[in-house]
Order: sequence, then C-alpha cells, then structure tokens
Amino acid sequence: MGRDNAARVRPICRRCMRTLVLAGWMCSLLAVGAAAQTPQAKAPQAKRATPAKAQKSTKKPYTGPRLMHVMPPQAPEPPTASATAAPAPRRISLVVPAGTPLRVALLKKVHVGKVGDPVEAKVTQPVYAFDRMVIPAGTKVTGKVIRILPPTKLRRTEAFMDGNFSPLDSARLEFSSLTLPNGKRIRVETRVSQGIPNVIRLVTQPGKKKPGLIGQAKQAVEQDWKNAVGEVTKPGRLHRLKQFVMHTLPYRPEYLHKGTVFDAQLLRPLDFGREKVPPGTLAHFGDAPPANSIVEARLVTPLSSATAHKGTPMEAVVTKPLFSAKKQLLLPEGTKLEGVVVQVRPARRLDRNGLLRFAIRRMTLPSGLTSRVDASIAGLEVSGNSGIALGPEGGARIPNSKRRFLDTAISLAVAATTMSGDSDHHLGTANTATGGGDASTNAIGGGSGFGLVGFVIGIVAHSQIVGAAFGAYGAARSVYSHFIARGHNVTLARGTPMIIEFGTQNPTGY
Repeated sequence: MGRDNAARVRPICRRCMRTLVLAGWMCSLLAVGAAAQTPQAKAPQAKRATPAKAQKSTKKPYTGPRLMHVMPPQAPEPPTASATAAPAPRRISLVVPAGTPLRVALLKKVHVGKVGDPVEAKVTQPVYAFDRMVIPAGTKVTGKVIRILPPTKLRRTEAFMDGNFSPLDSARLEFSSLTLPNGKRIRVETRVSQGIPNVIRLVTQPGKKKPGLIGQAKQAVEQDWKNAVGEVTKPGRLHRLKQFVMHTLPYRPEYLHKGTVFDAQLLRPLDFGREKVPPGTLAHFGDAPPANSIVEARLVTPLSSATAHKGTPMEAVVTKPLFSAKKQLLLPEGTKLEGVVVQVRPARRLDRNGLLRFAIRRMTLPSGLTSRVDASIAGLEVSGNSGIALGPEGGARIPNSKRRFLDTAISLAVAATTMSGDSDHHLGTANTATGGGDASTNAIGGGSGFGLVGFVIGIVAHSQIVGAAFGAYGAARSVYSHFIARGHNVTLARGTPMIIEFGTQNPTGY
C-alpha cells in the first residue's frame, strides 16, 4: 500500500519541478528583452528631434503675455547668537607683585632693647591691583623686632657733643601677617625700611582762586591724602610734651614711637584671584588723562640733590587707578611714569640748602603701550624732620629758617653774659677767675653749650670760667651750624609717596 502511494506522488513532483524551471526561464527572457528595447525607443526620438530643429517653423511667434516664475521675497536671516550677545567681560588677575611696599604706621610705641618683641601697625595707604583695592587702609599688620643695631661712630660723637649719652640703638623690624577688615589673615614676607618719624604730607599751593570741578576733585583727593593716617601719625599734645622733656635728658631709653611710619617691601607676590571687568569700563583704557588730573604714585628711583644732575632719569609707578568722570578706567595701578630731573642744586657751604625738581615725560601702561605726557609733582609725603617744602612749581627744596638768626643771637648773648663778669661785681665777689660767679648765669651758659648736663654743672661748679666755657661753646656751635656748615640736601627715598598732576607746563625756575 505504501509503495503504491509513493509511485503516485513521484510523477506529480516531477511535473511541478519542470513547471517551476520553465517559469524561471521565461522570466529571464522577458527581463533581457525589456533591457534591449529601452535604448531603441529613445534613439528614434533623438533622430526625429534633430531635423526638427533644423527646419524653419511656419508658425507665427506668440506675442501675448507670458507667465513668469517670480521667486517670493526671502525673509531676512535671524541674527546669530554671537551677533546679538554683548561683548564678554574680560577677566584679570589681581596680583600684588613682589617688591611692592606696604606703608604702615605703628599703633603702639616699641621699646628698642629686646629681639622678638611684638610689633603692631596699620596700613596707612590702600594697595590696588589693576583697578581693584585688595588691601584697604586700616588693615592690621603684625610682626616683631628681629635685630638691634648699634649707632655709627659719627652719630655717637655728635650725640656726645650735644650732651646726649643714650644708647642710640635702632631696631630692625619684620612684618609677617596681614589681617583684612573682613577677618581674613594673609601670611607675608617683608623687608622693612628704617622708620620715618613725624610724617607730614606736602601739597603745592599754586594760588588762591575759586576752583572748578577738576580743582574741587583735586582738593578732595589731597585732603583725603593728608588725612590718610589720621590719629595714627598725629600724637596728642601731651605725648609731644613728654617727648620734648625726654629729649632734654642726658640718658633716655630708645623707643619707636607711635605713628612712626615704615615701608614693608613684599618679598613674594600676593595673589587675590581673578575678577571680571565689564567691557564698558575699558572703553577709554590708556587714554591721556585730562589736564589738571592728579594721580597717586610712589617713587621707584631714589633721588638726592647731592648726586643728581640735570637730565638724571627718574621713574615712578601709579599706586591708585585713575578713572574718568564716567567711571571708566584711564590708568590702572602699575602704570609707569618716567621723567628727568630738570633743576637741581646741591647743598653748599654757608648753610645753603639743596633743591630738586623733576618732570614726567612718558607714561607706559602694564600692556606696554607708551605715550608722551606732561606732568609734575604736586604732593609729597616726607618726614617733618627733613625740613623739605614744595614750591608752587612742584620743586622740592629746604628753605632756610629765619629762626636761625634768633637762635644764634640768643647763644651769643648768653656767651657774652657769662664772660662779662658784671654779675660777679654786682655781688661783690673778690676774683672772677676763681670765684663762683652767678649761679643762674653759669647754669644758663652751661645749658646753652651742653644741654641739661651743662645746666647742672653750671649750678654745681660755682665757677664763672666753667659757665663762660659752656656759653662760648654753645655760641660757636650755633654760629657754625647755622651759617658756616654745609646745608642740607633734598633726599627722596625709594617708595616715597607722591601726587602727580598731569597737563601742566612748569617754568624752569622758582
């Protein structure tokens, strides 16, 4: 039975296979024929088109209206994000470079006698980086005494001749920490200069007239500059009286008094991070300052009328940025001001003091851009003991005091009184050469020549010879120092704070 079924199925399968093979063969022939007929259909069309072009058309040309394809107006492209966005603000680094001096003033007097004694002071002038204040005035500074220095032989001899037998030691300080008003502490390494006692601020007084807007701004800046340290640098009357009494003693301890100013030079830079500067702030960056604009600076090149000559180069650096009336930055901190000495006169004999004047001729921005300017000095911060004054043209000089005539006249009168012997004859003494003389006259003569020590010796010695000797010594020293000795030179140390005024033409003389 199974064999019969298989015999029936085999013929059917053979027929199906033949049918499938035949269908596949027919499809292949149809595909080949279609591919062969395709170029033949296109060729006659091309042949017919060629003579048609060569024949002349008998139809009249169409002169009616024609339809034209007009492109619709395109909308303007929307502005890109880069075109609509405002200029990106510039980022600047706020770094106070090494070598920048911090001007500080003592808050308490410091006894000069022991290494390691603590020292407290305050910053008297703010410190800027580019256009930002990074260390405000009033920042507390702490340090210590690191060395005690003995006096030079010349200073010791001069003190002995003046009746002063004090040790005259000086202290070298070091400041190591800053405490900002917000409480942040910063470690610093500094090299501290010698102290400057009795600091005063000098400004020129060109004339009395009603100032304009620029003049009022100048006066405001100058007043702020004068009052920068306020109570720190101005001891009270009682304190000054105590100092006067102490200076008359033949032996007194050495102190660094309250208000003594020091320049603490940074040995390493201070980094205060980076800040954004709006583009509008720098729209007039580097423009020449308007006439009569003033800027605060410090002297980089030390100058002295004893060594400088006409044409000696000098350099200063801007310490406070200068802005326009619209609060746009003109000069950043760190701008260099270069100039030359235009007038100098060294100190000479017969108590003729020195004179020094310089002018600013060139300005260089931190970026390196250089331009010519015309500026002169309008203010100085110096020691009151230096005797320096500013003339109306900005020259620094030491005027001769009229008091020298009075001091010399008093010394000569005292010497003449101690030598006259009138008081002894009045008292009926037998011999002025060996007698005691008038005690008060001898004391005055001794004080004139040797201070408090001579005053006491004149009273105790009871000798007119001793009083006359002291009186003659005092008169001779007064005459020599006031009229014969060499005068004093104008000396401006490195780091001296100054006010510079732009756009002024000064004459060459006083």
